[in-house]
Amino acid sequence: MLAWLFPEPRHGKPVRDKLRRVRPIDIARCGDDDRPRITGVVEGTLPLISPITRRPCVFWAVSIDEVGAGDWVERGVADQGVPFFVRDGSGLARVVPDQARCDLATVSTMFVSTGPALPPGPRELYEGLAIVLNYPRTSKVRFNERIVTVGERITVLGQCQLEPMQDASAADADATGYRGELPMRPVFSSSRRKPLLIGTP
Repeated sequence: MLAWLFPEPRHGKPVRDKLRRVRPIDIARCGDDDRPRITGVVEGTLPLISPITRRPCVFWAVSIDEVGAGDWVERGVADQGVPFFVRDGSGLARVVPDQARCDLATVSTMFVSTGPALPPGPRELYEGLAIVLNYPRTSKVRFNERIVTVGERITVLGQCQLEPMQDASAADADATGYRGELPMRPVFSSSRRKPLLIGTP
């Protein structure tokens, strides 16, 4: 069963607005304990499958809207991600998408009701859904799915920490900066106060 959360709006326009306020920089210029924005192409493996469209990905987010007569309200969010890499012309960064918020292309699926006759689909989407909705037997439900996949060009804004590249040499093209003798690589993640943001450039 998915763990539906009840946060303030965490995907879409609020993320887009925050990303637009920060100009992206080259990965090679990212400093330790900065909060920069980078733009590049996603690299890595594809261990996850998105729950609605069944697409291979490194991160997915599903939000649910309770749709009434003339209006709708976001009622819950679930997401899952694994670390992946982003490469630009200057280097490579690792991204840890825990608690990430995103502004990515959306695939929406509307279901008529969550009443006694559930529509066909991934069972984990429906189990426990009734407790999320205000009117579970009469509301229409819209699922909105966003994913990050390999080969996609994205932009990332997050807390940057430099990690030692244990298996790299000082001449490694993906290393940036130095701490002691080991080449370093930037790692982007959420901080205690601010989430990692992922969007389209």
